[in-house]
Amino acid sequence: MRRILKSAAAAFSTYSAIPTPRVEFGEGDAAWSVCFFPLVGAAVGLADIILAAALQRLDVGRIFFAAVFTAVPFAVTGGIHMDGFIDASDALHSWRGREDKLRILSDPHVGAFGVICAVVYTVLLFGCFTELRVKMMPVLFVSYILSRALSGLSVVTFPKAKKDGMLRSAADGAARGAKYVLAAEAAASALAMVLMSPVTGGAACAAAGIAFLAYRRVSVRQFGGTTGDLAGWFLEICELSMLAAMVLAAAALR
Repeated sequence: MRRILKSAAAAFSTYSAIPTPRVEFGEGDAAWSVCFFPLVGAAVGLADIILAAALQRLDVGRIFFAAVFTAVPFAVTGGIHMDGFIDASDALHSWRGREDKLRILSDPHVGAFGVICAVVYTVLLFGCFTELRVKMMPVLFVSYILSRALSGLSVVTFPKAKKDGMLRSAADGAARGAKYVLAAEAAASALAMVLMSPVTGGAACAAAGIAFLAYRRVSVRQFGGTTGDLAGWFLEICELSMLAAMVLAAAALR
């Protein structure tokens, strides 16, 4: 039980900006941390639900509502995944060889393409949130769990592009059964979304599946495997894809 609690603390301290108790980790203490990564998504979804209730009571307009919801994931996570998205966007748009792309991923400087992609991403996310309806909130809540379950699954199953780095350390230190737990979390999340809403939930799950397959193809072909930045890039793409699919599916029903 002590190791389980330490693994949960490691997940929240690494992948969120939520204050966590200072914990000293010994060998194997964080072996299951990647399996608790989806709980960070649950925290994002819970923040959305609480804010949605508060904003409804205040009767704010859709623009302000969308602005708040666009900011929530970045506030809860501290922007760690957007950082990976920006680095990966710079590397992908460099159109250089594999080694150069990996070097760009490790470069702390932000390039023009990273900024452009981040701005476009934020605008699209904001636009999708202006179309969000309250009845779609349960599916949105679970979507944050599904994206992290898939991202975590990639950490322990995809080829690795580097011999070092945070993702490599997480993969090497993960418990042997972590991939099965993450696969079960992903399957349970997808099932819950479909049961909540066969149309919007089903559309979101399909979008997540396509994004996951595209992520594997891009990471292996262009980088030789995944990295922490690419895992963050995928998570952002996956969440936007699911939200867009939900919005478009709901619009098609109207």
